[in-house]
Amino acid sequence: MSHFDSPWKTEFKADTPIVSAPVPAGDILVFSTEGKLYGLSLYDGSQLWQYQVARGIPEIVSAGGTLFFMGDPEDYGVDSDDDFGLVALDAATGMPKQQWQTASDRDGLRNPVFQNGVLMFSDGDGNIHGFNAVTGARVWESLSVGATPGPAGQGDQAVFFVANGALKGVNLRSGQTRWR
Repeated sequence: MSHFDSPWKTEFKADTPIVSAPVPAGDILVFSTEGKLYGLSLYDGSQLWQYQVARGIPEIVSAGGTLFFMGDPEDYGVDSDDDFGLVALDAATGMPKQQWQTASDRDGLRNPVFQNGVLMFSDGDGNIHGFNAVTGARVWESLSVGATPGPAGQGDQAVFFVANGALKGVNLRSGQTRWR
């Protein structure tokens, strides 16, 4: 009998509305309210951890035991002159990964996608930003694909975005447009 043979239900009540879709991260289900991130057990729905955030995190990506989202690094215990950056938390504990913080010159990065070690976000100016998911280093500078892109799908070596009503492919390693 597996841990998932018995259905569970939890009447989780937060102080503020839930603002993100639940994201599975191993044996943990993660979501955000307007002021906290929560980690619940997938086995029984019990709360494992909570973490104070400055504002709601509408989009969270989970990869390799790490949660990625955009936020002010100083809100997560990282001394930084930058107002906004890509933040990484340990999914098991909900604590920041201090060695993994990167600044962004763009507020409002969204539509996170993780594939083959590259974490990508789009911005409101039609650019795609690629980061190394292990170190947080920028893999490639922004690539303009047109109006605010949204992810459409992903393959082994490419991510596909819809922008300006067209499907566009981006090479994961270089950030170059594969086709338009």
